[in-house]
Amino acid sequence: MSRLASDVVEDALMSEEGCELLSETLKSLQVKLKLLKDGPSNNEVGGSSSQTQYMKDPKRVRCKGRSKGVTGAKEKAMKRGIRHCRECGHIGHDRRQCPV
Repeated sequence: MSRLASDVVEDALMSEEGCELLSETLKSLQVKLKLLKDGPSNNEVGGSSSQTQYMKDPKRVRCKGRSKGVTGAKEKAMKRGIRHCRECGHIGHDRRQCPV
């Protein structure tokens, strides 16, 4: 909306008639907005006021279940141990996949 307003002001500044037209229009718009803000007055007969109600976003709901545990920096930095076979003693496999 501010971009639209700045474009309108920029266009109006090109000529003196544009400046006068913009100032008159803004004054009448200001009066209309003030009347709208104050609500229906006693001068209006049988006028229906349409008020816009804005709804906020609903609150976020937490998920069910237990939350994940926070892993520390030491746990993240630890490397997994090297697997070695208990049957033959070689590295790279365990007793279940031992070729011997």
